[in-house]
Amino acid sequence: MGGVTAYILDTGILTTHEELEGRAALGVKFVMSGPNVDDHGHVTHLAGLIGGKTYAVGKKVSLAGAKILSGTGSGITSDIIGARAIADKRGVNISLVGGKSKAINATVARLYVKNASLFATTSSSGDASIGSPSGGATTFAAGATDSNDALPAYSAYGPCVEMFASGMGIKSAWIGSYGATRTISGSPTSTALATGAVALFVSQGGLSAAQAVYNKLLAECTANVVTSQLGGANNYLLYNSGP
Repeated sequence: MGGVTAYILDTGILTTHEELEGRAALGVKFVMSGPNVDDHGHVTHLAGLIGGKTYAVGKKVSLAGAKILSGTGSGITSDIIGARAIADKRGVNISLVGGKSKAINATVARLYVKNASLFATTSSSGDASIGSPSGGATTFAAGATDSNDALPAYSAYGPCVEMFASGMGIKSAWIGSYGATRTISGSPTSTALATGAVALFVSQGGLSAAQAVYNKLLAECTANVVTSQLGGANNYLLYNSGP
């Protein structure tokens, strides 16, 4: 897809999964424990939604993973900041971390200046503005909707949430075997769908600045259809975001 790469900063990717068609690569491993693979499954699921052959929005995008979290989902701020070197290469990025951090938000701001667009969410229900990088001024945060265009209990919300996408009962790749799949729900799946959509838009050309990427994504959303109380979030729903 026009040389576009989606960088997933999380628990690594099962690069051999058939859904990824050999287009996924693992970068530097930042955590001390465990192998440099996805030993959780969640991020392989996200990779399948971003660039997999069956379930993705942005099919054929290249994928790169940096392992900044262990298989249990834990990590430290310095590892997250260190992974900035991976994402400095012009690409589309997704990060799923929490906890307010000025250092992480500053790192995201530097990525933005380099025109790397970063998409984030909280990993569970909560106000995205109180976490990092979801609460950063230059991060594009997404929340989840259910089949009725309402917010499920696990969705991120709040004034830092720019848009919503499908986040209930989403099927994609998983670890365990060459063709394993799993159906899960959560705000991170919504962020992956947004990242896949952006990869598609960027591959079509004409989007060189991070803000232009964000603006294009919002322009492709449907306004005022999410039916829940959003806590100050933008009422935009990514059109046809379910795989």
